[in-house]
Amino acid sequence: MEPNVVSFNGVIAAWSNSNTIESGERGERLLHQMVDIKSNNSNQMMIPPDIITYNSVLHAYATSSKCGSFDAANKALNLLHKMENEEFHIKPDVYSYATVMDAFAQRGTGGGSSSSGDGSILSGATSATIGVESAETVQYLLQKMKRSKTIHPNTVCYNAALLAWARSTYFDCAERCELLLREMEKQEGKRHYATAKPDRISYNTLLQAYANSPKSTSLAKAEHLLRRMSSMKSVFLHPDRKSYNTAIVALAKHASSPSFVPPDTIDSGNKKDKNNVNSSITERAEKLLDEMIHKSKEQQHHKRCSGGRHKPTLSPNTVTYNALINAYANSFGDCTIASCPTDAAKKAHIAVERVEGILDMMERSCCSSRNDDDLNGNDDDDVCPDATTYASVIHTWIKSGAEEAPFRAEELLNFVEFSSKEEKTGERRPPRRLKSNAVLYSAVLQAWAKTSTKKGAERAEVLLERQKKLYEGSSEQDRQNCLKPTAISYNALMDAWARSGVGGIETAEKVENILTEMERMYREDGDILVKPSKRSYNAAFLAWRNSGVDEAPRRSIMLLSRMFRQYKEEKNLDLKPDTPTINAVMNVWAASPIRGSAEKCEEFLHYMEKAYKAGDISLKPNRISFNTCINAWANRESNGLGGEDDDAIVAAERANRVLNRMERWYDETRDMDMKPDIISYRTAAKAWGASKVNGSKEKARSLMQRANYLLS
Repeated sequence: MEPNVVSFNGVIAAWSNSNTIESGERGERLLHQMVDIKSNNSNQMMIPPDIITYNSVLHAYATSSKCGSFDAANKALNLLHKMENEEFHIKPDVYSYATVMDAFAQRGTGGGSSSSGDGSILSGATSATIGVESAETVQYLLQKMKRSKTIHPNTVCYNAALLAWARSTYFDCAERCELLLREMEKQEGKRHYATAKPDRISYNTLLQAYANSPKSTSLAKAEHLLRRMSSMKSVFLHPDRKSYNTAIVALAKHASSPSFVPPDTIDSGNKKDKNNVNSSITERAEKLLDEMIHKSKEQQHHKRCSGGRHKPTLSPNTVTYNALINAYANSFGDCTIASCPTDAAKKAHIAVERVEGILDMMERSCCSSRNDDDLNGNDDDDVCPDATTYASVIHTWIKSGAEEAPFRAEELLNFVEFSSKEEKTGERRPPRRLKSNAVLYSAVLQAWAKTSTKKGAERAEVLLERQKKLYEGSSEQDRQNCLKPTAISYNALMDAWARSGVGGIETAEKVENILTEMERMYREDGDILVKPSKRSYNAAFLAWRNSGVDEAPRRSIMLLSRMFRQYKEEKNLDLKPDTPTINAVMNVWAASPIRGSAEKCEEFLHYMEKAYKAGDISLKPNRISFNTCINAWANRESNGLGGEDDDAIVAAERANRVLNRMERWYDETRDMDMKPDIISYRTAAKAWGASKVNGSKEKARSLMQRANYLLS
């Protein structure tokens, strides 16, 4: 029995649905196999592929793209171009275009569609973004279809374009999505676009764009859109669980924003007093949770009365509570710093209590589902905590600055590992399907790193070794559960030693050796999970800054040169030095007792200003950049490097000049990141005070008076 086009199409379709990174290559290999088959008595193809064949191969490449193959989307595009040129005598249809657009839009989403399905919302809203070029490619294909006389984009095509912009790094990503959705709404009644009307996925994707947008108005727009969906005539456009989850994710991501535009002021002409909408981010997140619970109960009641047995689609799940925990974690300032404001400390205490309460509720609800004693109306494991839940709780503890934070973090890690063995601990029964992963381990490592002690660094080292051994001895299934140590874990260990307070050249070299080992594992072993990032190098810069040795500035320049070399020569775009990187190097020089350190700091500041003026926004100098440079000049005196009185005056004047530049930048741009703060003026005043020349005290006093006037 010989194979035919139907059997080949079936095998290609199986590969396209396999959720593996090799799906595309295997699909195209089968396509070539069909083309190469010849009949015994003829040179003609025995099994000519049809449109289903080519679309199945395109779908296979889309699957590979979602699973992490960066080239898969480009290969799908090349195949589409060949179809357009009729190289195979098969013209693409709307499904062909939609599939290629989806391949670009969902690069690296992990194999699951972030435009459908409920459990993917958190990863979809917070996952690694795609480049602007991917979104532009999808937009180009959409425009090509709109110009075509035979193929017109449908809802799936528009949703792919929406998702591409929502996941892109483009600053105006939300605005691009708004334009597309508005276009869909306007075209709804047109003959050619009858199948391009927006659906719930369209609106949910716009919510995702608002969640990912850095703009201060995006949060209010997300809440406004959720209300608008609730009032739509069609019940098929009403918010579902994913809609609410995305809105709560948006609240969590914007929780640390100092200001926001209230949702009631979004409509043009609405001049409601913003003070009337002054509820906190966490209160608004809790309100959305209450709405979900209330509507879920209404659904349960309705289906019970109608004899339905379907599970409510609005009941909160693990993703909902994880987002709520993150909202609390981000609702207060970082209290690990020395001077945590009283208000932030109070919010931190409230947040820790609340997230612990949420975790306890999730654990009890999950366990009660085993005992048929459901406390929250859930009849399954939908609210069972996962590793992300525990990592988020640990993150809240870390930010709180509480002394017991690392101990509580390790306690939670031990419980998760204990529960993965499906054992019992007294009356506390562990949630099902709970396994530790790299994210959870990294959170615990960071908890110990934040203690800024030698004990914390040593404990972090022990935990990383424990994670390595656990991974090496784990099953293949557990390895797929992402237990392998990643760059985040190594970064946390580097940070722990950099902040340990031990200092000295030995500690700094220990941190740099960890960085070198990460580079070796990435280059020689091909382990992309431990590929060093800018954060890895920044930890090394911090270690040299805290080393207190004269060699520190020179070593920081060597590290910076290493980054530039990999960025320029090896095209490693992830290591392009940016503002935090240059700030970290400046910090090394500012803390150095060697002569010329202040001048070097100012060289770096000039470099950033010049690059930013030339259009490189990644090197925009910020408040930290200017304050570090001012501090370097002030430290020149405190380090005893001022020398004669003339030198002391020069140092103070140079500090004052940097402050004046900072003020000019702010006056011209009104960029809050460049606005001088009280530290800027105090440090410049300190430079004058340390100079001990005639009139220095008056100039220091004048600076503080100016600060009081400008900052009041």
